[in-house]
Formats: sequence, structure tokens, C-alpha cells
Amino acid sequence: EVMGAHVGPYECHITGRRIRLATRAGVALFGDMGIEANLLEFGEEQKRQLKAAVALHKKHRALIFSGNLIRFDMHDFESAFGIVSQNRREALFSYALLKTSPQSTPGRFLFRGLKRKAHYDVKIAWPLAPRSYSGSILDVIGSTPVSGDALMRAGMQLPIMEPESLLVFHLVQAS
Repeated sequence: EVMGAHVGPYECHITGRRIRLATRAGVALFGDMGIEANLLEFGEEQKRQLKAAVALHKKHRALIFSGNLIRFDMHDFESAFGIVSQNRREALFSYALLKTSPQSTPGRFLFRGLKRKAHYDVKIAWPLAPRSYSGSILDVIGSTPVSGDALMRAGMQLPIMEPESLLVFHLVQAS
């Protein structure tokens, strides 16, 4: 079962909210990824971002449509979920900061549904250029695989993010 999720215009005609393209595309990535925005109003950078988002969706379409959905209980200022492949060798996880956090530092993101004894390569798949006020632990560990056990028990330190932004993590079991 796949939810319809479309990239709408910068200003939502229903709520009046204005949300960056990176966030709108990151949400639509996990559904059927339609486009309801007027592409004639897009600048070159927005077209480049949208093209990259559509390519990312196509690349992970099989996982998105056939994986197991994992929901997370989060604070009211954040949202998270994941899709893990049936064989648990690959996953996409989304973490979104919905509004300003009352905490001075972000928490850890505890992944779920992975193989405890397997090791995973972890990358930020979206957005193309994440906006944050702190470095990412991924910059420190580089391409070093991390055990599923560590990712699920200790998790990953989240960067300081702007409200109404998100990160999409792509995990692949290392060979």
C-alpha cells in the first residue's frame, strides 16, 4: 500500500504555509511522488533539486513500494519513520524537525528493524545539501560501516536543524 504524496507549490493554497522544496520533495519521496507545483515558476536550482528528488525516488521505488513501514513515537516537534526491505539489507529513514525544538541540543535517532549483527553503510540521501548548524557524525565516521546493534541501541546523533526541515538516511548492509 502506497500513499499519494506530491510536491506542491512553495505556498500551500490550503494552509498558507511556505515550505522549502527540499522538505516538500523529501516528504513526497515516500509516496507515489507526484508533482502538483507549477514547474514554470521554478528557477534553475529548484528544477535541479526536483530532478534529483525524482531520480532518488525512482532509484528507491522498489524499496519504498515493497518494504516494511516502521513508525516511531516522537515528540510533537518532530516526526520519523522508516522503510526497511524485506531481507533487512537496505532501508530509508526519514527524520523531520517540524518546529523549533525546546531542547538546546538534538537527540539521537535510534534506527529500528535492522539486523543486529549486520553492518550498514549510512548516508544522507536527501536533501542534496543538508542545512544544519552543526556537523554530522557521518562526517566523522565517513564510510565506516556501523553495526545494526549500535544503530538501534545507541543511534546516531542528529545535527542541529532548522524547523520544517528533514533528513533522509539510506542504509545498505555492507558486504
